Amino acid sequence: MGPTPQFSSTHSRAAHDVPRIIDFIRPYGFAATCVALAVLARLSLDPLIGFQFPYGTLYFAVLLSAWYGGIGAALAALALAVLAEVHFILPPRGGWWVTGLDQKIGLGQFIAVGTGIALIGGAMKSARRSAEASLRAEKASNNRAALSKELVAQAPAAIAMLDRDMRYLAASRRWLDDYGLTGQSIEGRYHYDVFPDLPQRWKDVYEGCLAGSIARADEDLFERADGSRQWLRWEVRPWYINPKTIGGIFIFSEDITAQKQAVLQQHATEVRYRKVIESSLECIWITTDGRFVFANSHIARLLDVGGPEDLIGRASLDFVHPDDRARGIERFAIVLDHGRATPLEEIRVLGRDGRIIPLEIQAVPFDYDGKPSVLSVARDVSERKRLETEPVEDDPGVANLARMIKEAAWRGADLTQRLLAFSRQQPLRPVAIDINGLIADTTKLLKATLGEQIEIQSILQRDLHKALVDPSQLTASIINLALNSRDAMPGHGRLVIETEDVFLDEDYARANSEVSPGAYVMIAISDTGTGIPAAILGKVFDPFFTTKEVGRGTGLGLSMVYGFVKQSNGHVKIYSEEGHGTPVKLYLPKARGDEGAPQRRHDPSPTSSCPVP
Repeated sequence: MGPTPQFSSTHSRAAHDVPRIIDFIRPYGFAATCVALAVLARLSLDPLIGFQFPYGTLYFAVLLSAWYGGIGAALAALALAVLAEVHFILPPRGGWWVTGLDQKIGLGQFIAVGTGIALIGGAMKSARRSAEASLRAEKASNNRAALSKELVAQAPAAIAMLDRDMRYLAASRRWLDDYGLTGQSIEGRYHYDVFPDLPQRWKDVYEGCLAGSIARADEDLFERADGSRQWLRWEVRPWYINPKTIGGIFIFSEDITAQKQAVLQQHATEVRYRKVIESSLECIWITTDGRFVFANSHIARLLDVGGPEDLIGRASLDFVHPDDRARGIERFAIVLDHGRATPLEEIRVLGRDGRIIPLEIQAVPFDYDGKPSVLSVARDVSERKRLETEPVEDDPGVANLARMIKEAAWRGADLTQRLLAFSRQQPLRPVAIDINGLIADTTKLLKATLGEQIEIQSILQRDLHKALVDPSQLTASIINLALNSRDAMPGHGRLVIETEDVFLDEDYARANSEVSPGAYVMIAISDTGTGIPAAILGKVFDPFFTTKEVGRGTGLGLSMVYGFVKQSNGHVKIYSEEGHGTPVKLYLPKARGDEGAPQRRHDPSPTSSCPVP
């Protein structure tokens, strides 16, 4: 079976070569046949003329061979004719040599004249072939031109075909309709007679295309002779009689006046809507894939970021209080996954200086540039909350001082909450939870938050043991780590979340003094980001440490993660190398009743550096 394909291929190639071999041999076979017939004709004349005119019929054989097969066949015929003349015609017949001087001279003359006939006949053959090729090319060109004219006439688009003199060869029905020529016959008419007021710039375009260039425009304003204006999308390109000869030009055009007017009207509507939105007392913004694509000046001033343009492209969750981010992601899910508006509720956002601002916010589904988005409308309720909790002061100075003290208290309360998390003194509500289920729910929320440029992959162990942990704090920790990973992957990247039952033995515990040996549920969150330099790797969980620009980070997000895990009797490990991403592993204690659960040991006070390998 193996050799069959090769045999078939060789056989096919040989079969393909047979016609070419026959074509090569045919003119030489014709020459030999002509010589044979010429010899027989000359021998048949012996009774009438004897040995006179020995070469007469052979001249015709050479001439016919030249006409049919060219100079090669003619020379072959001449050579065969010389041999035939010597052997069959010249006396004494039957020999292969010329004996007499007269015979030698006659044979030389025959060779000279025969060579001339071969050359002349070969030239005639070449001229005939060239003429036939020209006729075929002209016929093909005429056929192409006729086909092009028919295609142009039947085309549903506005197309015109003109020759080099700018006279119409064909025009589609749409062309006639678009330019007010319906019912007219314009074939053979001069283009500039059909459009006498055509601007010079169009004439320059046509001349350039007749020289071989191609011109086009996606939108161009065309003014008619009656003063009406028309928006066009057009293209002009040459058509060719043969590869080197331009026969004229094709003109393609499309009336896009309606589309252009719709775009202008939409732009005018957007301008009006923006004026309305800017005059609104509410904060209004639109997010796509969790990032700002539109914002009014009120939300920009509230967040103290400069102007609305400074918000475009930034992640909206970056401005949300860390403790409210999980709720913020849930809001995105309600809008994007279920297509309904969120109830009016309060969410805290952070100003550039870390000031906490309570907002009453509602979000609704919105289509922005063809993409599913979220339209949010919010109002700053800071003053209302202050009035609800404080008596009204008659003295403006005292009222202003009270407001300053309250804002400082808000900032202090937030800072205290984060420091409590780091120092493992915040109130927790640990319960036995299904880690895989929590991660599955959190991943759905993260997909709407991180955006399409971040691929999220989950590798979850089956039959994973439950962990004893505060679910809301764990969700907030996973979100904080995911947002940090996103910031480390500008453009695009992959976030991998893994779970696994692990056992930390005595040797590991001796190497990490704060670890109790035993069985844990491990959550690993890895990214393909830029990685962390070795010089700062040991500081990433320190309170207030951040590598982000001013206003983009408080330096307390990762410290909260570290403090929460430690307070839950867990363990945190971070591995990183510049250019190779960062995995963070959270080791959480298994729920009570599970075999091998770690026994709590004395937990040393937190230091300014987290344990790193």
